[in-house]
Amino acid sequence: MTGRMRGAAMAAMVTAIVLSGCVGDDDAAEPSASPIEPSASAEPSASLAPSATPEPSPSAPAEQPDAAALVAVPLGVGCDVLVSPQALYDFNPNVGTDPAFDPGAWALAPVAAQLQGSACGYLNQTSGERIAVSAARVAPESVAALAEQVASRGAAFRTAGATSTLEVLAGDRWIVVEAPSFFGEGDLQPLADAARASTGG
Repeated sequence: MTGRMRGAAMAAMVTAIVLSGCVGDDDAAEPSASPIEPSASAEPSASLAPSATPEPSPSAPAEQPDAAALVAVPLGVGCDVLVSPQALYDFNPNVGTDPAFDPGAWALAPVAAQLQGSACGYLNQTSGERIAVSAARVAPESVAALAEQVASRGAAFRTAGATSTLEVLAGDRWIVVEAPSFFGEGDLQPLADAARASTGG
């Protein structure tokens, strides 16, 4: 081998050795990224809502009549007589007998019925407003007790909730007119007067 050839061979060997030191650089493991996420801070607990203020309880209702404490005398007056057609017409031409009258929808009408009296309903044919007129008679020994019961409920005319009430005592007779609350005493008085006249004046 000539000297030139030996030189070339030696150069090739050196190059191979140098290149062998680069193998694996690309395959070296890169440091894994391990970002640390900040932990979520605990949210403050919701404050307790203030407790609801209790609503005031409704006032006690007026004392109700005690029919059992009274001795009743049958009244014997029908609804077409208690408030006559002429009295109804004078009160309001649109008012007539209520065919669907329910005494239980009123506070005092059922008591008059328990006392063997009359509980009558009248209807405004135009507006649909309903009115109850009731009357009862008690024995002489119960007149004072009836007066005490009526007085215990306050004024003869009063409005409570959706109802206006007018109570009238005429000797041994108890007359009640119940109507929607927008009726005043002057509105109901003619009906009470008519019932009083038809039961004995």
